[in-house]
Amino acid sequence: MPGYIGKFLHIHVRIILKRSKKSKIMKNVFFLICVLTLNIAAINAQDAASRTSGNWADANIWEGSRMPSFTNLTSEVTIEEGHFVYLGSDLTGNNGATILVEKDAILYIDGSVDFNNNAEFQVKDGGTLIVMGDLKTKNNVEFDNDSYIVVGGDLDLGNN
Repeated sequence: MPGYIGKFLHIHVRIILKRSKKSKIMKNVFFLICVLTLNIAAINAQDAASRTSGNWADANIWEGSRMPSFTNLTSEVTIEEGHFVYLGSDLTGNNGATILVEKDAILYIDGSVDFNNNAEFQVKDGGTLIVMGDLKTKNNVEFDNDSYIVVGGDLDLGNN
């Protein structure tokens, strides 16, 4: 009888140890996934500024080669003075998104723009914004007196 109980306890302890090792591994995997997710979110939310003219989708035109999102922008994007940046698709922005077009800079969007609450557009004196589709924004649009805006579709400035 004692041998039977000993074998039973030995097997039971082994199972518990295996489960606790798996549990620890799962906790580590879960922690790693959380860290990676937060890092990816932080990378996507970083501000960006053009360092030369070119296509928005080319990471080489952005400072630090960090191409900003154009499908769900939540950071500030600056088109620096004298640069021409082309975006060949729609642009959507949400909370915290800001597009700043500096003096003598051009942002050409071959699509539509949809900016939701707390997303802003600023076009400085001498800056140009060209949107071939619709331009829809809920609030916070700032066009300086000598800025140029061209909209090929509907213009909806919402609460401005």
